[in-house]
Amino acid sequence: MKKRLYNFCFLFLLVILLFSTFLPKVFATSHLPQGLLVAQEYEQQSAKEFLSNVSLLIAFVAGIITIISPCILPLIPAFFSYAFKEKTQMTLMTLVFFAGFTVMFIAMGIVATFLGVTSLTVLQDEYGIAVQGAGILMIIFGVMALAGKGFSGVIVRHKTTHDTGGVFLYGLFFALGWTVCIGPILAGVLSMVALFHNYLSAIMLMFFYSLGMFVPVFLFSYFYDSHHLEKLKWMRGHIFTFSFHGKSHSIHTSNLIAGILFVFIGLFFVISKGTGVISGMYYFGLKDIFYTLQRSLLVGGAWLNLLGAFLLAIVVYFIYKGIKIDMEQVK
Repeated sequence: MKKRLYNFCFLFLLVILLFSTFLPKVFATSHLPQGLLVAQEYEQQSAKEFLSNVSLLIAFVAGIITIISPCILPLIPAFFSYAFKEKTQMTLMTLVFFAGFTVMFIAMGIVATFLGVTSLTVLQDEYGIAVQGAGILMIIFGVMALAGKGFSGVIVRHKTTHDTGGVFLYGLFFALGWTVCIGPILAGVLSMVALFHNYLSAIMLMFFYSLGMFVPVFLFSYFYDSHHLEKLKWMRGHIFTFSFHGKSHSIHTSNLIAGILFVFIGLFFVISKGTGVISGMYYFGLKDIFYTLQRSLLVGGAWLNLLGAFLLAIVVYFIYKGIKIDMEQVK
């Protein structure tokens, strides 16, 4: 199990490195026309100010702030969909899901910028077919869960404790259909890429933004593992037996719930072409507060970096403790 985890982490870091190395060559752009040089100079100055004010730690805090925005809501059924299927070692599985989500999230952000679009929402509107395709694959995942099959069973032949490859793919597909609440911080990151082609900085900023966004999920995963919630009666569930076309079939309640959630999310993506409906919600004025707080980070001082470092240390500690608990379950 440890070897598989190390290999997975190595591959994840390799993908991030490839993004920062080859994207500049693939998306190299020409200079703007002479008439736009003045506007370009103004935009560059704004981007420089953004780059000087926003650190990785501030991007991390900005990600945490998304907890009060509507765009965090789709993560809840996404988490429970694989939680009910995998049931154990939830911190590890959340880390795998986060890796898949982050790879696609970063790729979409960079591609959106080079298409002249500074909003992932617009990118998803332009490529709704891709989002619908991801939704269809999620529905297939759901049907496989209902049938008691693993997502990656068609890819990996040998048996594993968890469907790690499937959870990673699920993270990729979910990110494709997840419509982001762009926010001032993320918009600034995308603008910075468009003007300076500073890919490595953008990738790192978006990574820490994603990490902050997943803080509630990671903390709940640690709570899940540390309190062994998989041992609760309602998590253990039981097997239903039913007849269909004269044949007897059995399905475990955890597979039933996971399959229904996968199918629900997939259908939602197919019908709405993403989660834009949820991201556009305004409840209790929290979306305005979300934007106000993110803008305040752009003018914050050193104390914000200290706060970010403190929060990051806490999150890393809980992730480490959760993984340690998961590894002990394997022994």
